[in-house]
Amino acid sequence: MAGMATAGRGTGGTAATAELSDQATAPAGQVANQRRAGLLAAAAALDAAGAAIATAFDQVGALLEAGAWEGRAATAWAGELSEVRAGVARMLAGTTMDCAAAGRTQPQWVMPDDPRAVGPATVPGPAQGGR
Repeated sequence: MAGMATAGRGTGGTAATAELSDQATAPAGQVANQRRAGLLAAAAALDAAGAAIATAFDQVGALLEAGAWEGRAATAWAGELSEVRAGVARMLAGTTMDCAAAGRTQPQWVMPDDPRAVGPATVPGPAQGGR
C-alpha cells in the first residue's frame, strides 16, 4: 500500500483545487482546464479510497490473527485474502498514477471556447453519500 499512499500526493486534492480555482493568476482571456482538474481530483479520490480499503483489509487480518477463525480453511482463506489485497492495491495504485499523469499532461489554463474549459456532464444516478 505504500505505493498508493505516495501515488496521489501532490497530484490532486486541495492543492490541485486551489491551483485551478485561482483565477487571479490565469493568463488574460483563459480559464481553468476542467479536464485537468477532474483527472487530478480522480487521482486524489483513488488515493483516499486505497487508504480506506487498506484499512479494511488490515481489520480483517487483525481479526484472523486474533483467532476469529482457525483451522486449515481459515489459513487458506487468509492466504487468498492477502493475494486479493495485493491485487487491489496494485490496480488502485496504477489507476491513481495514470489519472495523475494524464492530468499533469493537460495545460492548467485554456481558452473559454476550448472543450476542456467545460466541466464533465452530470451522470444520472444516486447522489454522493447515497441520498
